Amino acid sequence: MQSPETQAPRGQPGHRRIPLRWVLVALLLVAVALTVTLGVQPRIQAREALRKDTANRSAMVVSVIRPKEGDTVREIVLPGNMRA
Repeated sequence: MQSPETQAPRGQPGHRRIPLRWVLVALLLVAVALTVTLGVQPRIQAREALRKDTANRSAMVVSVIRPKEGDTVREIVLPGNMRA
């Protein structure tokens, strides 16, 4: 590190100064990154909530039974007359 006496004064070739253009570019990049982050994050959270809600509602639980063959001897009597 140089002592204050050996440092080059402002405006001299040895003094390093960041150009205003690069500061503005850096601020613009930070602003774009914040905008994207703050704009996309709520959408990601909403999509995740919708996915969970859809998953909870989509699968209905039902009981399934297999049909069995019944008695074949049963006679069905219907009201009415048959004439040929």
